[in-house]
Amino acid sequence: MARKRKIRYAETYDAFYCTIDDWRREYSFGIKYPESRRDTSGRSYVEWDHVQVVGKIRHHSRGRTTRRRLFETFEVGLCPIHSPRDEWEKDPKDIGGIWMRREANLGFFIDVPVGAYYSLIHSLSANRFKELRVTIRNFLYSRGSVDGIAFNSEETPSEEMY
Repeated sequence: MARKRKIRYAETYDAFYCTIDDWRREYSFGIKYPESRRDTSGRSYVEWDHVQVVGKIRHHSRGRTTRRRLFETFEVGLCPIHSPRDEWEKDPKDIGGIWMRREANLGFFIDVPVGAYYSLIHSLSANRFKELRVTIRNFLYSRGSVDGIAFNSEETPSEEMY
């Protein structure tokens, strides 16, 4: 008897609808010693800016008929991109990636343009966002590419999530 062959579609998409519970911003700035030979960037300083958003996953809709993963919480790391818009790729492959720390915890890291990044900080501090929706392309085991992110001021009704 011949075995059935699994058909894998070229692109699959997963969408996570999440509520935002907490967030924090981390910023550090430092001057490098001149004798530091390990750094090849030529800069005499180190600057690191990062926003961490934490919450619960309400719903996971998937673009294929496989077993659904049961994640409970999420972490999103937002980092600013300081390159001008005319230097961006015309067809970017992704804007970030994913990781899993525990079985029930899913994490994303996302690169955000500088203008949008600083606007997000003001909106998060004013508690304007209630929901976060992240779209992942080709999510398989612990790999995938973040395809899109959307911050919503209201939670999506349950009937619209399916």
